[in-house]
Amino acid sequence: MNGKNIIILALFLFIGCKEKITNDDSIKEEDKNGTWVKIQTPSDQNFNKVYFVNNDVGFVSSGYQLLKSINSGKDWEVIYKSDYWIKDFHFVSSAIGWIAIDKTSIIHTENGGETWREIITPGFVSQIFFLNSKVGWIGGNNIGVLTTEDNGITWIEQLKVKLNQTIKDIYFDDLNNGWVTSETYTYYEDVGVGGFTSIIYQTFNSGKLWEIKWSETGEGISNVQFFNNGEIGFLNKRVVLKSYDYGKNWEEKSNKLCTDLFFINEMNGWFITNNSNSVGYTSNGGINWEFIELKQDLNSIYFSDITHGWVASSNGVLFKYFK
Repeated sequence: MNGKNIIILALFLFIGCKEKITNDDSIKEEDKNGTWVKIQTPSDQNFNKVYFVNNDVGFVSSGYQLLKSINSGKDWEVIYKSDYWIKDFHFVSSAIGWIAIDKTSIIHTENGGETWREIITPGFVSQIFFLNSKVGWIGGNNIGVLTTEDNGITWIEQLKVKLNQTIKDIYFDDLNNGWVTSETYTYYEDVGVGGFTSIIYQTFNSGKLWEIKWSETGEGISNVQFFNNGEIGFLNKRVVLKSYDYGKNWEEKSNKLCTDLFFINEMNGWFITNNSNSVGYTSNGGINWEFIELKQDLNSIYFSDITHGWVASSNGVLFKYFK
């Protein structure tokens, strides 16, 4: 499960592309907690992830493009175009970020997308998480989890995985404490059927050692977050689950289908459900939920603080929340 293989990777520099997208079509929908604004951009692609580094600067991916906003989502600029599908991205500031594409490499910028360099990886990467400009982790299909302390020049294998095991999410609370979710498919020849196993791994020492914290049959595991030094956790496994005991046991907190979730702390959180194209909000750790229908497919949600949030939708649509 743990390894010490050091992989030196080649770097390539190339110029990013830019295309200004200005939004001038906004529709407001209000609930008692705040206002949601529908932003129809000129893009016609489906957005699959949204992330903001603060209340003003954010990024959204749409298949083969990465867009950037510096005014809280009103206007957007295409800062990266690719011939390969964008699997994931992560930024630690308005300037420094990484993109995982459907290729054995990740793409890195240190100047907000003005230029990019390609970093070759030992396999296909589907998840990226960085704590700062130097220290980060990547994971993907059959490659496990690798870490870098030098901005991706050198990668060290930390968590080995089985064949047909996919890393679904990587989340670190600080330099030492981190969690990984994964899903494994196993085919049983004697009975002629296969099945999935969902696993949560945990580390207390920056990934040098990993232990299985929780395992359950079935598929659908996705993103996870922990608070209070890992005591309180929230997990997306098709529904919202919560742990009170450092991830050992989980209980259901909503029976609605969960597409994505995000918690700002152990009490305040949101999830999106395409059962009713709605956003659910809790202020008491999932005991109660209030929903607002946004009337469109919803794919990703992120909040920079309790009063500023965004939802990535389809056909070039974003929803912005403010209060």
